[in-house]
Amino acid sequence: MNKTVMALLVMILSTAAASSKPVSPSYVQYTTTNGQHRMASYFRMLSVKMPRLSGVDVREVQRRLLQVLPAAQGLKIDGYYGPATAAAVKHYQIGNDLTPSGVLNYETWEVLFNIGE
Repeated sequence: MNKTVMALLVMILSTAAASSKPVSPSYVQYTTTNGQHRMASYFRMLSVKMPRLSGVDVREVQRRLLQVLPAAQGLKIDGYYGPATAAAVKHYQIGNDLTPSGVLNYETWEVLFNIGE
């Protein structure tokens, strides 16, 4: 392996370790207000970026926010992490004594999905 590839690999691994836990995906099963059982997974921080982050993880966060945050009623479950989702996350963070960044990190995900309770 050449030095450039090795340096890049070290940088990627150190960045991943320094970001937010967990290193491997974390899964949780939760029940919606209508009694439906759903599975959510955390494997990346979610924030407003271009192009917008999208996927099933974003959908589950949006679904859960609508369930636990009455002020998020204008939020749509569209699977895109845009300004409306970030605003709902920030509002949730404020109401739960979390750092109000609008970024869904592991700490916010744990509280949102009641991990460890």
